[in-house]
Amino acid sequence: LLYLPDRYDRAALVAAFLPYYGVELRTTEFPDPERLRRKHGGVMPQVVQLMGGSGWHHPSLAIRGGPAIQGAMFVDSFPGELGGDVGIAFSAAFQARTNRSPSAAAAETYDAAALIAKARAEAASSPDVRAALRSALVRGKLDDGACGPVAMGLDGEIQREAAVLEVVGEQLQLVQ
Repeated sequence: LLYLPDRYDRAALVAAFLPYYGVELRTTEFPDPERLRRKHGGVMPQVVQLMGGSGWHHPSLAIRGGPAIQGAMFVDSFPGELGGDVGIAFSAAFQARTNRSPSAAAAETYDAAALIAKARAEAASSPDVRAALRSALVRGKLDDGACGPVAMGLDGEIQREAAVLEVVGEQLQLVQ
């Protein structure tokens, strides 16, 4: 595993140079061991899986990185148009309103606002609105947010599963 914690453009550049330095990248599900042995003088090389962070989430990653970036994976909190129905609707509305794609921070803010709105609706009929709002937020949960399901953890932090995306051809695909 080789983790490249950088933006998509620099990560693609580094990935393109790795084969030059003799680093064998995992670009297919099952590399051909005989071909790899012949390529490396009879010695089976270590095959490296490229991994990245949310800075890799850009449509031009696959084009910039070319064959070297195929099979690379990265983690992001917001899969964009690859997510669920709420994520797709949020992306379309954000794009229409701002003329740019939404960032992970924008999607996370949307989910936080949805959690607060849900808690406010639950607390509105209570005689002590402040205590009811606090209680509703502690138990806060969205079954489907822009970033997927989200819930408040016991420590008061938001708990969610990260999306893992893989470069396949010229597309990014959500890994299930």
